[in-house]
Amino acid sequence: MLKLVQHDKLYNTPRCKSKIFAFTLAEVLITLVIIGVIAALTIPNLMQKYQEQATVKKVQKFYSNLTNAYSLAKKDNGTVSEWGLTGTDAESAKKIYELLFKPYFKITKECGTASGGCFANTYYNFLDGTSWGNPETHKLYYKIALSDGSAVLFSALYEGIPIAILYDVNGKQGPNQFGIDFFEFMIRPENVFPSGLQTIKSGWVRDFDTTCSNRTQRGLGCAAWVVYKGNMDYLHCDGLTWNSRSCKDK
Repeated sequence: MLKLVQHDKLYNTPRCKSKIFAFTLAEVLITLVIIGVIAALTIPNLMQKYQEQATVKKVQKFYSNLTNAYSLAKKDNGTVSEWGLTGTDAESAKKIYELLFKPYFKITKECGTASGGCFANTYYNFLDGTSWGNPETHKLYYKIALSDGSAVLFSALYEGIPIAILYDVNGKQGPNQFGIDFFEFMIRPENVFPSGLQTIKSGWVRDFDTTCSNRTQRGLGCAAWVVYKGNMDYLHCDGLTWNSRSCKDK
């Protein structure tokens, strides 16, 4: 008969101990510092790019809505030259509101020509940092606030461009500056156009090359670039021309 023999060596063989690897405190701290530096360098740029794209989309949407509204208004009331606008006065501004904005826009507040809280009660600036004025206290512009948080003021003008429209992307929020959150549009009898459009050459028209191509200019002609180029690269490089598409093409 076979006997099972127990060998002590089988029971006394030492087990393999697993080695545990871990980062030292110094290595963890160095890693966190590197991550922090990378985040500090990239997050502000990403946030700025995101904010600019949000602004671009709102400006483009407003332009589209304004164009559609004017097209509908023309069917019912004729072109702006038939609206009986007499110039830069409160009566003409109110008529623009009644015929163009009230029927076709979602308006949350109508401030009229008074100081009604549609805009920030502060001075707005041109792109170069010089002062433009306080729209909230301007008595010849008609002011409204829209449901998306933006605000609009408008007035009749002379020199062949009957209506000037200023659009504040974020209403009372800053920086309240042309070319950044404040943009100009015009309406003439034929159509609506954003300021800075090089193909329009008539009174009160701003061209991009001399009013928005860099931050040393006033920024009155930035709307056309935003609408048609789809970016705000004029804030990031000098020497752009209307024939460019971005900083890469200058």
